Amino acid sequence: LRVAKKVRQLTADYHVPLIIDDDIQLAHEIDAEGVHFGQKDGDIINNIQLAGNLAVGVSVSNDSQYKRIENIKGIDYIGIGPVFATVSKADANPEIGVEGLKYLTSKSKWPSVAIGGISETNLSSVLSTGVNGAAVISMISQSANISATLKYWRSLHL
Repeated sequence: LRVAKKVRQLTADYHVPLIIDDDIQLAHEIDAEGVHFGQKDGDIINNIQLAGNLAVGVSVSNDSQYKRIENIKGIDYIGIGPVFATVSKADANPEIGVEGLKYLTSKSKWPSVAIGGISETNLSSVLSTGVNGAAVISMISQSANISATLKYWRSLHL
């Protein structure tokens, strides 16, 4: 909780929305802007109700997962991926590639955010799919020069 509150303060200071992964109670407690759920994170309709006024995101990796959520009200965006192989999530689905991302992005009625294995070298191909944004972990956490990586990321205006 202490770390989450510090992160909340940092994101507020820099006017960056904070989305908490799969923890509705924590998201409410620290006044995060939203909460994100994967396919294995419980009943999505119940989670949306518990989220209340928080923005809600849901991960999809394929057509059947998209079809499972396409008529659910209360979803604000979808996370699509993993686009590429990722070391950040041990139980990640198989990578869908740029074509899979492009397909699900074109199908989506919600804003879409790409995730999974995204780096400075493949980011332009990800953004060329029409996706609304990208989420990264390793691109920053594994960077040899985090400051330069963050400056690059901010220059994209995502």
